[in-house]
Amino acid sequence: MKELMKFALAALAGMAAFALPSSASAAELLKSLPATRDPAMAYVLVELRNHDDAKLPGNIILARYDPVGGDVRGGLRSPASKLAKGASVRVSVRSKPLVKTEGGRLYLLALEPDTWVIEGAGGTAFSLGSKSFVARAGEVVDLGVLTPRGDYPEGEGPYRLTAGKVAKIALLGPFAKQPKPVPAMVEMRSREASDMAIPVSLRAAAKPASFQEGAKFGNYLGVVVNRIGGRKGRPGAQVKGAAATP
Repeated sequence: MKELMKFALAALAGMAAFALPSSASAAELLKSLPATRDPAMAYVLVELRNHDDAKLPGNIILARYDPVGGDVRGGLRSPASKLAKGASVRVSVRSKPLVKTEGGRLYLLALEPDTWVIEGAGGTAFSLGSKSFVARAGEVVDLGVLTPRGDYPEGEGPYRLTAGKVAKIALLGPFAKQPKPVPAMVEMRSREASDMAIPVSLRAAAKPASFQEGAKFGNYLGVVVNRIGGRKGRPGAQVKGAAATP
């Protein structure tokens, strides 16, 4: 029970971090297409599918990354890369979609040109290993289609409360068996014809992101940690029921 409470508190802290406002000078979520693109900014497209392909909208956090220091900018391993006062180091992608469907959302972001990393998703920080990409001024980068999922070790899927389990919890109270905390991971793939279409005005300029593997950093979100590819992302890992992530 104590372990579950710690996980719940950490998850709440993570959601609070996801909701932190971002400085417009560093990152901005665009709800509509700009009449003209700012040549000093980089633009990023990403399609986020619902968490576990269910009803809960997926979310991710992007952070500015120092590939030389090997940390989020201004982090403990990279203090010299600290941003100017008032500049936000991260942006939460969870609201203001450009396009919304029942199964996912398409986002457009205007970012400061820099190296960015997928810092977290679903109450989990990918401190153990994530993917970074370079967003250059005047360019439109497409991150593809991302699906946050629970990182279930045996492919068993989300914990479901049946009538029997509810009755047992009511009977045993704090002594009832609790589900184990499940960190998130993210499945990533390139955009396909059946996915949300890139707006016509961006289509010619949009280029697939070139991801760099193995970006590590401190857990500045204060939540549970994992690799972006989950347990199957460990070197040499063979996880039952897990599909390969490109």
